[in-house]
Amino acid sequence: MSAIRMNITLPEDIAQTLKEMAGPRGQSSFVAESIRFYAKRIKRQRLKKELEEGYKATANEDLALTRDFDQTLVDGLDDENY
Repeated sequence: MSAIRMNITLPEDIAQTLKEMAGPRGQSSFVAESIRFYAKRIKRQRLKKELEEGYKATANEDLALTRDFDQTLVDGLDDENY
């Protein structure tokens, strides 16, 4: 995988935490892994929200279909042939 050199600005407390956690030679790897972890988390949260919105949007339609199906099941049961 190729790498791109970037110059970023961090608050002092975050920069100090980075130095403490990753050491002087592991900062790039630490930042990259942190971004991967956080991005995956955000993607999961977005997907969950989209799924919830989709379920809510179709809930009334699903209930109507269920009611129609239930009514169809009992049609004709009052006939003397059954």
